[in-house]
Amino acid sequence: HRAAIAQRDTEIAQLDAEIAQHDAEMDRRDREIAFKQATIDKITHEIAVLKRLKFAARNEHFNAEQKSLLEETIDADLAALQGWAANALKVLGDRAGARAMYETAVTTSQLAGNEKGRSRVIQSAASLLIEDGEVARGSALMEDVIARERELGDARGLGGALYNYGASLTESGEPARAVPTP
Repeated sequence: HRAAIAQRDTEIAQLDAEIAQHDAEMDRRDREIAFKQATIDKITHEIAVLKRLKFAARNEHFNAEQKSLLEETIDADLAALQGWAANALKVLGDRAGARAMYETAVTTSQLAGNEKGRSRVIQSAASLLIEDGEVARGSALMEDVIARERELGDARGLGGALYNYGASLTESGEPARAVPTP
């Protein structure tokens, strides 16, 4: 009888330890989510500030060249923030929100004339599509990015695009597509 009680005490202690471990993991995840949400909130605030600046720039008395330069700079910053926000949404599991934010960032990068930034955002959006099982659509976008990086002569951007394409295909279960056929 004492052996059975001792056995139950041991099992209870093990369960208590497992519960404590799960509680600690949940606390860690809660802190991580709070940090990521705070990051998204900060980026959202920065986006709003840049939009207000852009609106204000339209109403100020600048010459055409100054106005154009200011708007391009604001659009480039805005596109970068939108890309970061999309990445944060992706990490938090809001895939639809990430897709929408990537699309917005692509448009903003295009308005700013920032081809490198636009290429990076399209690359991230393509990776998301591939990871979500839309391999054909994501691959088409990624192949366009790779061609654009070659046209721009950006070796670093090309290397990143090739790496991300291969990693996305491998993660999606299609690693054979990551190796070009002769």
